[in-house]
Parts: sequence; C-alpha cells; structure tokens
Amino acid sequence: MNTLFQVVLYTTDEKQAKRWVEESLDLVEALEKRYSVHLTNSLLFALNTEGRGFLDDDLVVVWEEAEKYYRLSDGLFDPTVEPLMRLWGFYHTGVQRVPSPEELKNTLARVGFSSVTRRERTILLHGRRIDFGGILKGYALDTMAAYLKKKSVSGFLLNAGGNILVWGEKPDHSLWNVAIRHPRRPNDVIAIFSLERGSVATSGDYERYFMENGVRYHHILNPKTGYPVSHGVISVTVVASTGIESDGLSTTLFLLGKDKGMHLAERLGVGVCYIMEDLSLWTNRFFPRLSGTP
Repeated sequence: MNTLFQVVLYTTDEKQAKRWVEESLDLVEALEKRYSVHLTNSLLFALNTEGRGFLDDDLVVVWEEAEKYYRLSDGLFDPTVEPLMRLWGFYHTGVQRVPSPEELKNTLARVGFSSVTRRERTILLHGRRIDFGGILKGYALDTMAAYLKKKSVSGFLLNAGGNILVWGEKPDHSLWNVAIRHPRRPNDVIAIFSLERGSVATSGDYERYFMENGVRYHHILNPKTGYPVSHGVISVTVVASTGIESDGLSTTLFLLGKDKGMHLAERLGVGVCYIMEDLSLWTNRFFPRLSGTP
C-alpha cells in the first residue's frame, strides 16, 4: 500500500506477540495482493483490465463503503478518479505536471462512479477504472484489529502511514496520545490529543503535491473539474470508530470544504479537525480536546 505499517501491542507473552504481529501484517499483504491497482495479478487489476468482474467478501465491504462516501459527498469522493491521478502524475510511476485543458476534458470523460453498474457481486465498469486507495489502508487496519482482538493482548496501536487505530489499554492505563502533523513543517506537530479507542486519519495537501509557478498542486482531485480542490483547507483529521470510516471521511470532508464538511461530521457523529491556510484549527464537538505541541 506504498506505506509503512507499525504494530504496537501489550501482552505478557513476548514469543506469541511476535507471531501475532507477523500474522496481522500477513493479512495486510494479502489485501495488497488482491486489491492493488498496480499488481498485475490482483483482483482489481483484472477488473480494470477486463472491464467486468466479481466482488469477493472483503471487496463487497470496501465497495459499499465507497458507495456511501460517494453519496455523502455528492459525487466528490469518486473511486473512478484513477485516470485523473495518472494524468497529473500522482502515481509513483508518473511525471507530475499540470495537464492541458484538452487533456483534462478527455480524461474527465472516463471518470464517474455513477456509470459503474453493480448487481449484487457482479460489476460492469463501462470504461471506468476503480482504485480504492482512499479507504484501503483504513480497511487494512480494521482487518488487523479484528484479528488482534481475538488474541491475549490488553491493548494495541496500529499505524499505517499516519492512519491510526487504537484499542484496549496500555499497562499504565493512560490514554493513547495522537499527534497532528504540522501541514507546512513536515518534522513538527501542530497539536496533540488523547484517545481511548477508535481510529484517526488525516488528509492533507502536503501528502502528494508539486509546486509550479508558485502554486501548490496536490493529489486530492475534484472529479468534476479535474483540478485539485481549492477552498482554503490544507488538512483534515477525522476521529471515528473504524479505520475505513476515518480513512474515507478524511478525504470526503477535505473534498467538501470546512462548512459542508463540519455539517456532515455533525450529522454522522464523528470528530473532525480542519486546518486552514492561515493555520487556524477548527474542531467540532465530537473531536477530542486539543493540547499544544509537545
């Protein structure tokens, strides 16, 4: 999934703990092999190549979550944005550049989740391509957590490149501390908060971007215009009960912007923290209390 996974768990059996960590990471590798858009033997690669296919059990869950965020965002969270990502060079194999208006027009004709047909587990893409990179890391954390909860562990922290899931207790019974990265100073933290359990994900304009003529072009693209969204938001952190929810909603709420995003977060009962271009922080009532930098 093009990121580093970290597992921290508390148990009295060190030998077993190492095995549990390895087996939880094996689950992630299995998901990567089945759902990567880059691996030629994956289910998603075959689906995109053939334009049709069938969903297995895991992909049904991921697909239905993606459909939910597509509806909640009025089509801004779009799993068929893959051709646009390639055009801008935001996949690791691409050359990052601003496309021409003609290129964008031609590529937008191949984007649109509403054109995809699903009948139970049968999928017809109708010229679209699917990429679930926006929620797959979160689902991987949920899969790992479901496995580890069945073991003799008192608590654990899972980290997938900044996507966090915590459960249970530390030996000293203190809460889990989570840091929010400073969106303009990569080695700094802008705020921290404490969490008893749940999942955290952040979407920001600093994750994948390039500068051209003094303008920052980032990878969170509006599938209706083809351009990166631009509404004063530079980072969104979401606290939710599951990994896939925090992962999907961090992107969704970034795409919607602060006002619409705050309204949706309130309606869903999830915590959100917006960071704006002036580095002001805006949280709702479901987000844990922020404290200063450590």
